[in-house]
Amino acid sequence: MPLPHITKFCHATCRRNGEPCKNPASWGMPVCRYHGARRRVTVKCGPNHPQFKSGDYSQETKAAYRAAAKRLQKLEVIGFSYGFMSGGRTRGRPPGKSS
Repeated sequence: MPLPHITKFCHATCRRNGEPCKNPASWGMPVCRYHGARRRVTVKCGPNHPQFKSGDYSQETKAAYRAAAKRLQKLEVIGFSYGFMSGGRTRGRPPGKSS
């Protein structure tokens, strides 16, 4: 039952039968809260958003990490070959080699 004092209704329609939504539109929006009306001030953006990407794992950062790991691995090989280093070597696959 539509409310008599509401003048602006949601513009969304039902997929099944094409009838318009009978909910009132949100203030300043063409649709109701069920169909996606959100004020710009309530939308989280930037570092406050839960899915914010900081750039710590960007392609450039990953490439720099791989290059540094490759340099360290070469230094480790040189250190063990000349006897500067002793003990266990770095575990895992050598950097720069694909599977």
